[in-house]
Amino acid sequence: MNALKFLYELGEITVSRADRRVPLGTNDYLDTYEIKRVLGKPIWEAHFHYPAVDTADQDFSRGHLKLWEQRRLGHQAMLRAAKKQQVLSIYRGQLRKGDVEGIIPFG
Repeated sequence: MNALKFLYELGEITVSRADRRVPLGTNDYLDTYEIKRVLGKPIWEAHFHYPAVDTADQDFSRGHLKLWEQRRLGHQAMLRAAKKQQVLSIYRGQLRKGDVEGIIPFG
């Protein structure tokens, strides 16, 4: 059992959609969901990528969890760090369909 499912089943977290089908590039659209402790403190953001704007929510091409503090960091931030000869580690926990069924409010 993954941490997301574990905390959800304990009733420790809430999940809500933040953004829908934000275009990132050619054939890449992003939906985001905020994952917070029941008391309101955000802990993660779930990212789901789609090949088309009209792809069914459950048919994401890839999904991952990001730490709340890193939710806005991505490939461009890593490239900027590399130009300064720095290493930027961004946590991305892979999410598969079975990991999120009944937890992420698709639809």
